[in-house]
Amino acid sequence: MDLRRRLEDGPLNRSPARRRGTGPGWRRPRDVQLPGRLRGVGYVPGAPATRGFLDQAAALTWIRENVAALGGDPDNVTVFGESGGGASVAALMSAPAARGLFRRAIVQSMAGRFLPDEEARRIAALIGEAAGVGPESLASLSPGALLAVQDAPLPAMRANPSDWTTPEAITAFSPVIDGVTVVAEPWLALRSGCARDVDLVTGYTHDEFTLFAMERGLVKVKASAMVRAVPMMLAAARAGFRERASRKPAGPSAKIRDLDLGVVAEELGLDRRAATEYRAAHPGLTDPQLYIAMYSDALFRMPSTWLAQAHAAAGGRAWLYDFTWSSPAFGGALGACHTMDIPATFGHARGPLAAFLFGGKAPSQDFTRLSERLRASWISFAATGDPGWPPFTEERAMTRTNCAPHRGRC
Repeated sequence: MDLRRRLEDGPLNRSPARRRGTGPGWRRPRDVQLPGRLRGVGYVPGAPATRGFLDQAAALTWIRENVAALGGDPDNVTVFGESGGGASVAALMSAPAARGLFRRAIVQSMAGRFLPDEEARRIAALIGEAAGVGPESLASLSPGALLAVQDAPLPAMRANPSDWTTPEAITAFSPVIDGVTVVAEPWLALRSGCARDVDLVTGYTHDEFTLFAMERGLVKVKASAMVRAVPMMLAAARAGFRERASRKPAGPSAKIRDLDLGVVAEELGLDRRAATEYRAAHPGLTDPQLYIAMYSDALFRMPSTWLAQAHAAAGGRAWLYDFTWSSPAFGGALGACHTMDIPATFGHARGPLAAFLFGGKAPSQDFTRLSERLRASWISFAATGDPGWPPFTEERAMTRTNCAPHRGRC
């Protein structure tokens, strides 16, 4: 019996206690979901910078030692996660503490941000300042006190994006490269061949950054679509109110009023001329749409592609996908945004996230069929190592497009 171990989805600054649920396509006896440590602070003097990853490695060790008694195969464990969970899976592939503990990995929408130690120290100092303590006293604070100031570093990031590894300033928290557990960015670490015996599926949603660009006022929604979305938005606001209410304000609004794509390119570590190249490659897109494309590439698409490239080049087996099914919410303005693959992965169309992504309505039949195909691919991969499409190789950089055929992007 194969066993799938799911790492908690979502950003690294959210409580793992709020479950999204498991849909009918996953048989519970074969699945284990163990949340990571509540990630209030990445750097605390005298403590490992990668405590959450050590927790995950300990959980995988427990599974390896005990899964046979539950009818599982310790040599056929698959680990998968989305966004921050995807980053965890990718990092664990090269982590010495997790070596030999799983056979296959599914990395969905990996958040491709891994912090140097110096940056983690700066973030800890800003959080400590907001909490009224020095970094050496952060460990003494309650989880609630830490969560209340978790967004304190974001204004500094927004003010000087080029000074940070995370210029998008969505969250202050990302994995820390400590040289021990997280030895390097995963797409660099895998070049050594340290994980060539782990099969890998990795990929992204086609319009990852739309969800975040909406918060910055860069996604235009027709008035009629906005009116239809009001009930769904109210429900989503109620679902997230308690968590947001516990936080201190993070400073000025994140909305962008003067968009300069040349500056955006520099924030992403590119030459200003990259903006011109994006315009030439996508002549039909507006500047806000190009902003979304540039950040989607930098934060998600390229790290996922580099991960597949590095793994294949080192002798591992890799598969790459592009999830292109668009959310119908807001008149389709979100596209195939970040998290759109989660309901498809679990066949789960209930709860606040699904209500938001489907505009408060039941999913269409084409989405249901897509979800069935995707779950069949993941289950096949976990059981046999074959997701059902050709692998990504150095000679043939194959990418599977996951969508409904009539929606125009297959």
